[in-house]
Amino acid sequence: MAMRLEPKLPDIHHQLEAVANDINSKLPAPKIPREQSQFVTVGNQAADGMVQAAENALTEGQNLVEKVKATADEIKEKLSQCEQEIAAYIEKTQALGKDILDASKTFLDGRKKRTE
Repeated sequence: MAMRLEPKLPDIHHQLEAVANDINSKLPAPKIPREQSQFVTVGNQAADGMVQAAENALTEGQNLVEKVKATADEIKEKLSQCEQEIAAYIEKTQALGKDILDASKTFLDGRKKRTE
């Protein structure tokens, strides 16, 4: 039976660990991120709330503009109807005035004929 010979490798594992420890000892300690302070948390919430309030106000404003436009259209329609009614009343009043003048003239003309 033949014996197998294996080459002896240097103890690389210990050498790599030594180099890694040397490098790590020269590096600064890693900075652990701090939790956000309550001051910053509350400040961020306030800022977000301001933006939300402004967006809500904008939406309400846009809705109000639409309502005002609709109301303005209704007012204009009603004014147009009123203008037509006024024109009709003026026409009727003028016709009535003419009828009264004509009746008065007829009455006066009849009186003159009787007195003659």
